Formats: sequence, C-alpha cells, structure tokens
Amino acid sequence: MTEATLEIGQQTADGVYAGLTADGKQQIFAMPTDLDATRSFNDAAEAVERLNDKNTLGHNDWQIPTQEELHVLHVNKDKGALKDTFKTAFSNSDHADWYWSSSPSGMGGVRFSGGREGWHFKDDDRLSCRPVRLVAAAAAAAPSLG
Repeated sequence: MTEATLEIGQQTADGVYAGLTADGKQQIFAMPTDLDATRSFNDAAEAVERLNDKNTLGHNDWQIPTQEELHVLHVNKDKGALKDTFKTAFSNSDHADWYWSSSPSGMGGVRFSGGREGWHFKDDDRLSCRPVRLVAAAAAAAPSLG
C-alpha cells in the first residue's frame, strides 16, 4: 500500500496510518490503542519490547514515538480510526492525558488534552504510551501533519 492510497486514520496491516514525519521521508503507523495502562517510561519501554517479541500486528519494530511523531499523532488524533482512542483527561495521580516521548532521554511528553509539551521523571511519573512504527515513504511524498 502506498501513501497515495492511504488516508490519515486508516487502519492497515501496518497499524493506523497517522501521517508523515516532518521531512516526509517516513510514514508513521500507530498501534490502534494505547498500552493497557499508564506506566513509567522504563515500564512502557519493556511493554513495547514485549509487543515486538510477540510480532504484534505482524511487526517487530514498534517503538515509543519521538516528540515530533507525538505531535503528528496529536494533530491527527480525531481522524479515522484514531478518533476517540487517545486519553484527553487527567486521571487520579496518573497523567493519563500525557504521552511518553522517546526523546530526549525518555523524559519528554505531549499532553493530548491540549498539545502542550512537558518534562516528566521517567522512573516516577506514569503516562500513557502509544507505540508507533516507521515505514519508508515514497520519495515524492510531501510532509503531512493533518
């Protein structure tokens, strides 16, 4: 399947198509849902490793998204199969509306209730995580955030 036939939010065998990286060189595919619970960064990283060990959705290259990739997910969170799958409300002592970023040092995050960036303690804070995988895009693809 090529990006010419994909729509943002389209469910595919690769995950849910979320858009292109800012440089247009890679397609971002997200898991259809978050990990099952909020977690510390290290626990989220271990859960993503388990997804890869199980070859989830037929792939073993799932990862915690970068800050840039999280922004693409945030911008497109209300499209297609992504709609209503992200947490957007604070929950108890967890920060469920915040999502882990893998950059830098796993302490960055994006708040899906408003798009704000912030820093979190990777060993103490419990945030949501939506694993993604990247697939090379066709050379002619233009950047797409929404």
